[in-house]
Amino acid sequence: MSHRSIPPQRGFFPQPVYVIGAAAEDGTPCFTLITWITCCGVEPVTLMFSSRKEKGTPSSVLRTGSFSASLVSADMVDAADYFGSTSGHDTRKDIDTGVRWECGPVTGAPVLEDSPWVFECSLVGTKEIAGNTVFFGEVKNILVREDLTETGYAKLDVPLLNPAVYAPPRYYELGKPIFRVGESLSRFTPLGKPRGSGAA
Repeated sequence: MSHRSIPPQRGFFPQPVYVIGAAAEDGTPCFTLITWITCCGVEPVTLMFSSRKEKGTPSSVLRTGSFSASLVSADMVDAADYFGSTSGHDTRKDIDTGVRWECGPVTGAPVLEDSPWVFECSLVGTKEIAGNTVFFGEVKNILVREDLTETGYAKLDVPLLNPAVYAPPRYYELGKPIFRVGESLSRFTPLGKPRGSGAA
């Protein structure tokens, strides 16, 4: 297959969709849609997201030192997109959309009740890069929907979460699983080693 070069751009970075929540100065919730988010540490479990710190929700994260990251399932996309397309300086996004929210039991940051999986995080650092701020949050608690009984590593039924995936400028649903981590070890042989030698 031949390739061609194109200029650097951010048009193809399929990502999960999260709503970041933080408390405003008057105690009302600030919510914004974030697709630049991922896990970046294991012990302790740490995630990071990137945004302009001048926006309402990120600035509230900096002020309070805590935030939530509510996973957006496919049936939540309508409200989540509104959170990302509307400024909280002009309106109350939670009232406009009618979403249900509550304060997280550990951090107190506002969380979306309809989200199947919510991280409660304590802000542990930031880094400025390319005009944005990367926020690093230590996961202090995870709120999961009651029907999610298998929540351990590699045991979670991801299709049950039905997470939305963003690839500019659209949202998608996940398809069927196609491969399992480590499955390739039964298909390829390390160079110079006979199959089954235990050299993996």
